Amino acid sequence: MSRRVNNKPPASFQSLVHLAADVLSHEQVITRLWSYGHQLCRPDPKEIADRLGWLTSS
Repeated sequence: MSRRVNNKPPASFQSLVHLAADVLSHEQVITRLWSYGHQLCRPDPKEIADRLGWLTSS
């Protein structure tokens, strides 16, 4: 017997999820993350730059 997975958040969370998605899109978070944009976390790249290596590890 298979269960159907519902990918929609509960109604009480939908507006919060949509707001968060809009902010992520507006701030281009995914693009900046994949370009190793340290500014997402800290203004100084010294500490964070080497921690983004997991993006390309296999």
